Amino acid sequence: MVKNNHIEVSFPTHPSSPFADRFDLDAARAMIAHLLEADPAEIANDPAYPLFAEYEKRVRMLEEMREVHRIRFEANAEVPTKEAAKLGQVGDLESEDEDTILLHTRHAMRVLIGRTNAPGQSGLGIAGGWKAAAALKALWHLSAGDNPYADWALVQVMEVHAEAMDALQRQCDSALKVLEGLKARGMSYAVLRSAQPVKVSIEFRSPYGYAIAELVAQFDYFVRLVKTLRNRGQLSDREEDEKLHATRKRLRDLFERAVRLERYLRNEKLRQLSRADWLPTADATARLRIAGAIALMGEIPRAVFDGSQAPRYTKRRIALSEQELRLLRTLPLDTAATASKLKTAQQLEPALQARLM
Repeated sequence: MVKNNHIEVSFPTHPSSPFADRFDLDAARAMIAHLLEADPAEIANDPAYPLFAEYEKRVRMLEEMREVHRIRFEANAEVPTKEAAKLGQVGDLESEDEDTILLHTRHAMRVLIGRTNAPGQSGLGIAGGWKAAAALKALWHLSAGDNPYADWALVQVMEVHAEAMDALQRQCDSALKVLEGLKARGMSYAVLRSAQPVKVSIEFRSPYGYAIAELVAQFDYFVRLVKTLRNRGQLSDREEDEKLHATRKRLRDLFERAVRLERYLRNEKLRQLSRADWLPTADATARLRIAGAIALMGEIPRAVFDGSQAPRYTKRRIALSEQELRLLRTLPLDTAATASKLKTAQQLEPALQARLM
């Protein structure tokens, strides 16, 4: 019961109510639904008016409670408000020291910094790890806009990254096994190291940049092992060159892929791409974005589109309802409208690539 203008009024209650007396807002709203749309002049004479007035008061109370909840940063009730508010004063985490990698070989340093063409020389040069890290950071930020192709680009690159890391690890383990075999026969050989290694700062500001740095560091160790085996008579000059060339090419292909995908998706024609472009309500511009993305990167896998397969690191922060998830799982990924604009992805791909380069 509640007293309203000295009149006792019964009101609905519910155990999950945010109010101490368990006032049920949802039930009250249903009971006074006819008054919410009524003319204000007619409301006062309605028998349900006391409940209506109480409902309006409770709505304001709930708004105030939510504001206090926000100001307190959702802290437990036992925490004083002035202490809870200090959560907003906590600064971002920073490194106490500079993040670096120590490189012993020119091969690893070249893989990290890449190579540009001389002024006046045609071509795109060779993408290095640093450039790939910047591209992955850009794709990571694109994922914040619910761009499914940014998610897919990150998934693709990191799958290749994992394969490259595994291949490097296997080759390093194989080389170490050879050295252990020699040691068993009484010959103990140390792994070559630089007389003057270089310390390289790696402030990449994204988890993907540090993944690239780890790959370069692993490659550096691999080069040291290969050169150790060659200098100790376990590999020929040709075998050394073949091993180094094949591994460098694998890493550069990975870096080039990251840079190429970032160049596609950061183009002004595709930058605004999002999952909303696939909705039936999307406009012609959205359908053209889909067409361009399909022509350049192919039809996106359903698992990536609906979010069941996601990048290891993403800025996407969209919590979807089950109904929205069902919609994503049923939307056609290559609609008839898109297909008619494409004709075929194979026909348009060279022209689109030329425009987006």
